[in-house]
Amino acid sequence: VDVELLTSLEPLPGARSGRTLLGTAAGTHVVARLYVGPEDHGPAAHEVHAALLALLGGLLPVPQVLELRGPRDDLPALLLTEHLPGEPADQAVRGRS
Repeated sequence: VDVELLTSLEPLPGARSGRTLLGTAAGTHVVARLYVGPEDHGPAAHEVHAALLALLGGLLPVPQVLELRGPRDDLPALLLTEHLPGEPADQAVRGRS
């Protein structure tokens, strides 16, 4: 999936910030997470999150990382993943307690 083909971006329902967006790229539903500044868990957060998804991929149903970009010029870091149906794990766990 080419990030330049992203269209129809809108806030992801249930996301806690305006930095997690649901979109379409080449006919595929994707999630784009923007890491705008240090308040987003540190300068390497996008790399850490991608590594965690890769690690958990064999154990849990997590989205596949489609693209990872570090910050450049005036653009924030970006983690682009496939969109999976369902609810986020943290919300599912809270709902059961």
